[in-house]
Amino acid sequence: MIEGIHHHCIIVSDLERSIRFYRDTLGLRLNFTNEGVEVAGALGFPKGVESVYTKEAHMQAGNDHVELIQYVKPKGKPFDRLPCDVGNMHIGLRVSDVDKVYEELKQKGVKFNSSPNKVTEGPLKGWTWVYLQDPDGATIEFVEER
Repeated sequence: MIEGIHHHCIIVSDLERSIRFYRDTLGLRLNFTNEGVEVAGALGFPKGVESVYTKEAHMQAGNDHVELIQYVKPKGKPFDRLPCDVGNMHIGLRVSDVDKVYEELKQKGVKFNSSPNKVTEGPLKGWTWVYLQDPDGATIEFVEER
């Protein structure tokens, strides 16, 4: 039935700023942008919200896709959750050298939650990972598996 993950979506407040971050800072490739009106009911909006106007960007991360959506109408509110809060999610991006990515992005002004963490035992032994937030506070993880 399920064949795999089609894409990951991050809701953003300023699409152009987010494109610059994901493309120019993180190195994802911009495939295309789109904007328009969608049927609100299909998205789960309550009755009374008849239409939704969005701007979106579709990015390429290796073989995976990341969709960035800015809701112009209705406008969204800032996300205010802790990493442990139910429903909170993050996107994990596979990299070949976490330490190198960490240093390169620090040079570009990216602020990380910590330095890279190396797992030395257990089922994740050999993994190195580090977390950061995008301009809207969405959590991104870089993961290296050895």
